[in-house]
Amino acid sequence: MDGNTVAKHLENSPYSFFPQWYDTERPDAIASCLSLGKIALITDNSPSVLAAPARFLEFFASTGDAYERWHFSVFIRFLRLAAFMLSIMFSAFYVAVTTYHYQFIPATLLKTIVSSRSSVPFDPMIEALLMEFVIELLREAGVRLPTKIGQTIGIVGGLVIGQAVVQAGLAGNVLIVSVAAGALSSFIVPNYTMETSLRLLRFVAILLAGFLGYFGLMVFFIVFIAHLCHLRSINREYICLNGVPFYMFLTRSLMPQSVAHPVTDVVAGDGSKHEMRSEAQPCHQHAKPGE
Repeated sequence: MDGNTVAKHLENSPYSFFPQWYDTERPDAIASCLSLGKIALITDNSPSVLAAPARFLEFFASTGDAYERWHFSVFIRFLRLAAFMLSIMFSAFYVAVTTYHYQFIPATLLKTIVSSRSSVPFDPMIEALLMEFVIELLREAGVRLPTKIGQTIGIVGGLVIGQAVVQAGLAGNVLIVSVAAGALSSFIVPNYTMETSLRLLRFVAILLAGFLGYFGLMVFFIVFIAHLCHLRSINREYICLNGVPFYMFLTRSLMPQSVAHPVTDVVAGDGSKHEMRSEAQPCHQHAKPGE
């Protein structure tokens, strides 16, 4: 039995898209989690170990961040978070704009979109869903095939199929760019479990944008934030807001102490200063004793 199988029975919200346990195969990352008062779930004959309580923004941390200058680490984490939202919203934004809000598009760009869609028989929502489905097929084929063949299928298959789809009039050039940008952004997320969650959310966002336009995207974003605030990981907050000012939320959650501040400015969760631990890894989120 794998640790993920056990974790599914311990989740507070089993129907949520988001992982509620942090999984890793690196001993130094788990050691850092344990030093912060988290628990680790180790199963026999399993290469990965799970840690909880997990924080949403921990899934955008890489084990290499602790070894970089904190300025660059902060920048790269903002980049990963932006790529996460871009991957979800890019195709959905295209659908909303081309279906309901084309008056916001500059005239030159609008002409390009109209000319690229002149021979497309599908609605923008169907067009986007079709291309996202093709991307998922290519992604899954690349995983199942042997490594060298899978990489070839992912690159060559994407180019060939994309060009063939445009020439056949099944999709426009602008949509191909949007879908490709969203797919590329999803690969920036370092945690595979979180990356699979955003792949599902992308389809939800496209459907809401196709039926409701910008209003649908607004509803999606509000529900998305509300769900994250409501979510718990072993009865602990999944995203640390709880009355904390937004700037403090950023400095305590998005910018872990070993990455976001110099050694002399490291502050513990209780407000006291302490020296930075050399073994700190992606689980750098501030935890009170016993958390």
